[in-house]
Formats: sequence, C-alpha cells, structure tokens
Amino acid sequence: MRCYITNNLFDMKKICTLFFILLTCLSAFAGKPKIAYDKQETDGTRVVCTEYENMYMTWSNGGRMAVSASIAANSDSVYYFLNLRLHEGDITLEKGRKLLIKFKSGEILEVQNQNPIGELDHEPGTDFVYPFYLLSDDAIKKLSSTDEVVKIRIEHDGGYIDRDIKKFNKKFIDHYGSLSERLQSSNSVYDGF
Repeated sequence: MRCYITNNLFDMKKICTLFFILLTCLSAFAGKPKIAYDKQETDGTRVVCTEYENMYMTWSNGGRMAVSASIAANSDSVYYFLNLRLHEGDITLEKGRKLLIKFKSGEILEVQNQNPIGELDHEPGTDFVYPFYLLSDDAIKKLSSTDEVVKIRIEHDGGYIDRDIKKFNKKFIDHYGSLSERLQSSNSVYDGF
C-alpha cells in the first residue's frame, strides 16, 4: 500500500511539473496580439486590424483598444488608426471629436475620431461604440516611447469621460508590431491560387 501512495505522489509531481512547463510555454506565445481582420480588395485597397485588448475596466464601463491600418488602392501610403471599443453608456461622437492621451511627463497627445457615431450606430442590444482615431507618425512615435500613458479623455457629443490607463504603451507597441509584420506580406485573393 505504501509503495502505491509513493508512486502516485511521484506521478503527481511529474504531472504538476509538466503542467507548469506547458503554462510557461503558452504564456510566452500569448503576448503577441493576433490579427483579427485582414482584407485586401481586388482593386488593391487593404484594411488590417488587430484583436481588441482590455485598456481599462470599471464596475459598469470598459474600454478595449486595437490598432488598424488602411492602404488605399494603387498607393504606398499606410494610414494607422487607434481603434477603441467603448462601453460607456449611450454616447454619440461626431467625426473630429478628440481623444486626449496624457503621459506621465505631463505631455498631452491629441487625436481625432474619424468615425461619426450616432444614436443608431451602437452594437445591437448593447452600448458598445467603435470610434477610431487617425495616428500621425509623431503620434505613433510618442505612443511607442518610454513615456507612459497614464490617462485618457474621450470627448463625446455630451461632454467627456476621463479614464486612468496602465500598461498602454506596451500594448500599443505589441499591436503596432503585429500589424507592421502582417503588412510586410500581401493578402490578395489571388495569392497562392
């Protein structure tokens, strides 16, 4: 009987060790954001977007972020956007409404909403809205810097909302990196056909 218990304990130690190794390996691969959408039209227009990732969460509200890129047909110009998925109640945002991003240094970056959101533009059955903000090269550099983002202010048609943010820069760098890597290859319907 004693030998049986000792063997079972030894087996449990092996199982626990293997489980720990598996979790360590999985966490190493979990850090890279996935591409949620990559569509290239036959005219050459292409849109690529990363999956949304938590940015902040309170008891009743939340915000997620993603990064997307758009390439116009017959152009080498790439336009990058910071995409938000907001659950902040029944808000509307005209095109041009500001997102203020405050850094630990006190510097403030201002970007503008490119997606007008009216009362009928909420995700059906929810209060989710999806504004996206055009990012200049300077904005991308600042968001990729070591100067940590500490707060955002979302301007909407009825006022503004302030939210504290943590670890935004790392998330942005990871998303931008995944997106840039994906843009190195084509995604035409004709590829590999």
